[in-house]
Amino acid sequence: MDLEGLCNDIALAFGEKIREKQIKITVSITDAKGKESSAKVEAPEFSGESIGRIDFPEGEVKEAGKVVFDLYIARIGRGGRKGNIAFGTLDNPSRITTKQFVTCTSHLLKPEVAKALISGLFEGRILCQNVVLHADRTRFEDNDALFALCEVLEHWWKLDGHKLIKQIEDATDDVRFQEIGNQAMKFGELLLKQPTFSGVFAGIKFGTIGKGHADIDPEKIIGPEDVKSLASGGGGPDKPKKSGDKGNDGDTTTPKKEHIKHVPGVTSGPKGRVRTEVKGSSTGLRFSHVEMEDFRIPFTYEAKSGLLAFNMRHQNWGMCCADDTFLRKYHIAVITTALSLELFKGQKDSIDPQVEKYAHEMLTHTVFGIVNGEAVATKDKKD
Repeated sequence: MDLEGLCNDIALAFGEKIREKQIKITVSITDAKGKESSAKVEAPEFSGESIGRIDFPEGEVKEAGKVVFDLYIARIGRGGRKGNIAFGTLDNPSRITTKQFVTCTSHLLKPEVAKALISGLFEGRILCQNVVLHADRTRFEDNDALFALCEVLEHWWKLDGHKLIKQIEDATDDVRFQEIGNQAMKFGELLLKQPTFSGVFAGIKFGTIGKGHADIDPEKIIGPEDVKSLASGGGGPDKPKKSGDKGNDGDTTTPKKEHIKHVPGVTSGPKGRVRTEVKGSSTGLRFSHVEMEDFRIPFTYEAKSGLLAFNMRHQNWGMCCADDTFLRKYHIAVITTALSLELFKGQKDSIDPQVEKYAHEMLTHTVFGIVNGEAVATKDKKD
């Protein structure tokens, strides 16, 4: 076990007492080469969003006694959510980790419940009155009380747990896709500003952000400093003007309604939310992530609104979505393909079906390169 893992396990097992008694613990490790390293044990209170304390009264599952769920949705950090649940009794301050609990109940607990517990989506504590902590403090005694606790966990899973898992996973994906979309937006707006795409840029009728645009919630604005003029109503950060107030030149600086050509660049999540995040450039390009009815279409692009919709049901998305780097490269490939196709529109404002088919096939080949290119490069390095 590494130093960080050891400190985390100590914090989880004895965190409540460490906080209560304000105990300071430092762990030092000396490796085989004589190199010493040390770290302090940090045992902060749970910082995620509480899903509410649940008390299962004594007698609901008689053998278990009273059972307490005090759970939180773990915060998203580097590598996603990495929450851990401490399991214990009501009268003993020692705790065991989620992994230790799942191990000692592997013959009792249903796989889907075990998977939910070790998913990292939750943090907190689950305490049971009648379970008995083993002398080695790494597991519970295998008895009727432990079996009853597993029954309580399965009841919670059927009643609330599986719904919570779905909600958390959707919310996590929502944040992740929007972050990647915002990163790719920089490329999309840069591409639109190239001379080759001037006609495509001009075709977007729902345009930009900046002075003379309606107020947008400042929390929804993500981008460079110059977008602050929009959030502050042109009156500076301390004295924002109200909608309809006039500037020094007599013109309305923050209209009550957004002008038809004044719609900002947006990325919206898989639920199709509109104007959830605003990028601070001036192209009007927008992204959305959608589960389209037709799984064969990789994307759609609406020239007048500048809305590029990524189809989450297409196989290209499925091949790339598990890895952030792949998904970011896929966004760039779709942006390039979609905007390039606009250059082939004929007099009737339509694209030749054969040209569109070819572009979609090339996109699929590009995805193959995105997914397999790194593997080839890694293999070459090893050889």
